[in-house]
Amino acid sequence: MTRHQLAKQLAVQAGKKLLKDFKNFKRTETVFKRNHEVVTKYDKQAEKIILDGIKKHYPNDAILSEEAGANNKKSEYLWAVDPLDGTHNFVMNVPTFSVSIGLFHLPEMKEENAYIKEATIYWPNMNNLYTAGSGKGAFENGKRIKVSKVNNIQDTQLAYCYGKLRAHRIKAVRYYLVLKQRRISARQIGSAAIELSLVASGFLDSIIIPGANLWDVAAGVLIVREAGGQVTDAEGKEWNIDSKDMAASNGLIHNKVLKIFNNA
Repeated sequence: MTRHQLAKQLAVQAGKKLLKDFKNFKRTETVFKRNHEVVTKYDKQAEKIILDGIKKHYPNDAILSEEAGANNKKSEYLWAVDPLDGTHNFVMNVPTFSVSIGLFHLPEMKEENAYIKEATIYWPNMNNLYTAGSGKGAFENGKRIKVSKVNNIQDTQLAYCYGKLRAHRIKAVRYYLVLKQRRISARQIGSAAIELSLVASGFLDSIIIPGANLWDVAAGVLIVREAGGQVTDAEGKEWNIDSKDMAASNGLIHNKVLKIFNNA
């Protein structure tokens, strides 16, 4: 089984488990808070499915996962895993959450050579599987997808998300307020992986994430790029494994979005 095949299998397996748990979940259940972040037992159960599968088939690969952290193995392959992207939505009984698995290739085990080789995002409630391979295109349930062709910023559908720090939230809110002042449609869905998938499939035109976590966006970055979109940091430099902020768009409005964000 190739790594790409494995990622798809594990994402769907974990996602179906999450969907079953979601349908039976009660908001009164215990939710653990870690640094003001919500963590449930379901995050950890989904993560175990994915990590056990990777370790079984590719025991020498490096892994970075939101809950378990890094295994610090030296390898040419690094899995970036978010077993439940959109935990807040999950615990509030909102069905927009996903499983995100990105695979980096690090030739000669050097971080500066790293690129995203494969990507898988599964949206359980919609049964949508988004996949991409470097140079191979992006797909939704096996059908090729492309970004939108909207080039008038006033006609766009934009999204925003943010990282863990207060500064990230403040920057994102300022961006949102500027968009609303300019009467530009803006929204926050609560799952970076889903938002990136929607950019890739043309339902959203852009998303900006100050303080983006690697496990949240790695898969989505490749899917957007393979769908014909553009992904950079906040300065307009090509997004890479060390980038702190992330901006993804259909490419046509990219510079306009960055200008608004940086002036917010």
